[in-house]
Amino acid sequence: MHQLLCPKAFAPGPHAKCPEPHEKLSALVGELSIRSVEFRSWWSKHNVERRTTGTKSYHHPLVGDLTVKYQALNPSGDLDQVVFVYTTEPGSADETSLRLLANWHDGERHESTVER
Repeated sequence: MHQLLCPKAFAPGPHAKCPEPHEKLSALVGELSIRSVEFRSWWSKHNVERRTTGTKSYHHPLVGDLTVKYQALNPSGDLDQVVFVYTTEPGSADETSLRLLANWHDGERHESTVER
């Protein structure tokens, strides 16, 4: 739930803040705050965590569900400069799905550059 309400809260870096919330999101936070003491306490803390590794699950309309592992790197040593690396398990259905998407996109790019 926390990532849904403030996805940037999981971004690394000392200045990670939640951007201005969307109107519907504000309404949801208001409703949850009224109905749940636990949520109200949690929300008021604004506890921003630094996540440098984890997994993310996606549903792509062409290839379906896939899960990737990610790692956040700070190659320059500056915590505000972040490179995210996404990987899949070798030989997995997730790897196959990403390769299909890469080939599909690559083929589309080549077709769009062909002169007619």
